[in-house]
Amino acid sequence: MDTQKNKFYHSPYFSITQTACTNDFPQSKGHLHKHYEIYFFLEGDVTYFIEGSYYKLEPYDILIINDREIHNPIFNSHSYYERIVTNIYTNTNPYFYYNNYDFLYCFKHRNLGKNNLIPRNVVKDKNLYSYFEKIFNYSHDQSLEAKAMIDTTLMQLLIELNDIYKKNVESFNYTLNTTYSKIQSIVNYINNHLETKITLQSLQDHFYISKYHLCHIFKESTGFTVQEYVMQKKIILAKELLFSGKTASQTSLELGFNDYSSFYRIFKEYVKMTPLQYIQKYKKI
Repeated sequence: MDTQKNKFYHSPYFSITQTACTNDFPQSKGHLHKHYEIYFFLEGDVTYFIEGSYYKLEPYDILIINDREIHNPIFNSHSYYERIVTNIYTNTNPYFYYNNYDFLYCFKHRNLGKNNLIPRNVVKDKNLYSYFEKIFNYSHDQSLEAKAMIDTTLMQLLIELNDIYKKNVESFNYTLNTTYSKIQSIVNYINNHLETKITLQSLQDHFYISKYHLCHIFKESTGFTVQEYVMQKKIILAKELLFSGKTASQTSLELGFNDYSSFYRIFKEYVKMTPLQYIQKYKKI
């Protein structure tokens, strides 16, 4: 690992990390964050899975990922790997508004797994790398002036990303071969039917694909079993329903659980608190 290429900056509003690895970077599992992410790919042999879409990355591509999108880098070889990841904390939302301008527009106004990629020709044309470089350069300075420069540089980057997204929203969508296309269809179906009981049998019947083959290609492509993915998405929706004022019992019914005890057990397993504890904690925010 080239430690000179590993950089980090953290504030209450966002963090930015540049990481370089050689040969043995481990395969990771699909995951979610409680924040928004700007993923700036610098080098490697990576296909990125985001909610059923697959992006074969080229150096200087940028991905924008929100807090509802399950995502996962797929390492196609043991090539040298380098990227910059910026995490924007969504619980500090007021910081990202100015005179009704929403700096996080491009994260919020997309369908899941759609239009995540800003291709490298656009990134280079807009010189977006310079914003990350400037933040790292100022990160060594502890002065108030340097902090102000870091914050305003991030704001400028977000304005650029919003502008690029609004002007090119229909053209930034990429998917790969037929296996990936099939997985994309399955993921979209799951996301559109979270209120029902989704089983391997129901997916087999709908897509005319052996459930055994389905299990294999889904796990290989996403890093999740089908059941893990379905439960992750149901829990995301459950949180939204609970926060909107639905009771735990209503939420359980709307998400197609057989009984409340099953919902209670699965929610506690994934969220590490009961539905009531979740309501009590986040209704105070």
